[in-house]
Amino acid sequence: PDYVSAETLAYRLDLAPSLIENYVRDGLLPRPELIGNLKRWDFAEVRAHIKVRNGLGGNDQGEVEPNGRPRDLYLERLRRGSAA
Repeated sequence: PDYVSAETLAYRLDLAPSLIENYVRDGLLPRPELIGNLKRWDFAEVRAHIKVRNGLGGNDQGEVEPNGRPRDLYLERLRRGSAA
C-alpha cells in the first residue's frame, strides 16, 4: 500500500513498532497524514525523507520541511524570482 499504518511502517523498515513515534518526534521519520481519524504514512515520502536525511536526496542541501518532506529549493528560488 502507498499509505501505511505505524505497524506496517515498522515492519517495512524492520523496526520495533514502539520506535515509530520516537523517530517521528526526533525528525528521523516524517509526520503521518490523517485520513479520517487514522494516522498513515506515505511510504514514498518516508523513503524520500530517509534519503534526504542521509544526504542522498534530490535537493542540494539535504534539508527537510517541518512536515518532513524534502525542501524543494528550485520552487523556493522561483518564488523569490531567482531560479536559474
